[in-house]
Order: sequence, then structure tokens, then C-alpha cells
Amino acid sequence: MEIPSVTEKWSGKVGEVTIGATKEEGGTREKVIKVGGAGSVPCMDFEGSPGNKPVIAMDVLDIPPADWPEPLMEHYKDVAGDPAKWAEKCVKEFGADLICLKLDGVHPDRGNRSPDDAAKTARSVLEAVGVPLIIWGCDDPNKDNEVMPKVSEATKGERCLNFDHLINPEHRRFFIVNKIHGDLNLPAFFYLKTHGFNISKSALCMPDGIRDIFGYL
Repeated sequence: MEIPSVTEKWSGKVGEVTIGATKEEGGTREKVIKVGGAGSVPCMDFEGSPGNKPVIAMDVLDIPPADWPEPLMEHYKDVAGDPAKWAEKCVKEFGADLICLKLDGVHPDRGNRSPDDAAKTARSVLEAVGVPLIIWGCDDPNKDNEVMPKVSEATKGERCLNFDHLINPEHRRFFIVNKIHGDLNLPAFFYLKTHGFNISKSALCMPDGIRDIFGYL
């Protein structure tokens, strides 16, 4: 008895995004990372292209984390407080594909560091490692709106993947600055759709949480 084929074909495709820029592209990264591009659901690559392979980004904080358990901090106690050395350790010792720089120290309740301080931190991490960089704000929308444009300016040309909680029309400045400096955005996608931002799909990433809330818009 012949078993009928249950293979499905998908007309849609997950967009492909390139993170990082090499010297030839106007940046200083030793390599770029491509994510997305899948033309089938996970584990069903016989139905279409599985897209780019998963990559690992490791967190680096601009201040020593106050709530990390001791067994975890044991691996970072020699570099916590120095984001550049922390990032270097993640790449050289742990093999990180990307670094996710979390700017916790700019939060009003966790140091209230200035936009200039955040920009210097981002530059120091870029100079310490050759992998692409994800830059995550402090999760305070008003402070992120002050800090992230300055960070984007300081990392111009590097095609960093920048995240900011954009829930207020006043925060559109961050999008405009990112677009000018060639960075990527990891935004509240619904905000983009409803406010008519003219940003290329190749410059947008959407995390699982936002995707699950809003669907594939």
C-alpha cells in the first residue's frame, strides 16, 4: 500500500536579516551573522529551506548584575563591571556568535548613567570583539529614548541590532536615528505598522514574544 505524501508547500518565507557589517561594508566586524530565511516550519525542512542555522548571543551587562545566582556569577566574577573584558571572555572562552550588550546601568533606578556613558560602553565592546552586537536598552521607555539614539550614533555603520521598548509616539526619534546610522531595529512591530514607518523588512527583527502577541503582521 502506497503511503500518501503529507508534504506541504509554503508560499510565505521568514525574512532574512544580516547583523553586523565588515570593513568592506563600512563596519569593523570580522564576520556578519544572518538570521531568518526559513521557508518551512521547524524540523520539516523536507518541505522547504530551513533557513539560517541558529546562533548564540551571550549577555554582557554594563554593570555587575545584582540578581544572578552565585553559580552563574562564578564564571564572570573576574570581568563583571568591565563590559569589554566580559564580551571578550564570552567570545574567546565560550564561543559566542554575537554579544548582547544590556544597558541596565542607564536605568533611573540602577545607576542612571548618561547617554554618553552608554555610547562609550558600546564602543568599548565593539573594539574588544569582532562579532556583531545586539544592544538592549534598560526597559525604561523614556530613558531609552534618550540613550539609544546616542548609542546608535556611536555605533554608526556597524549594523548593530538595537532594541527599545517603543510604546509612545515620542519615541519615534529612535527609529529615525537608527535609519540614518544604518542600524537594525528590534521593535514593537505593531507600533511600526500603525505609525507608518518606512523601514525596510531587512532592517527588522521580531522576537517570539512580540510575534506571538501580534501574529505575523
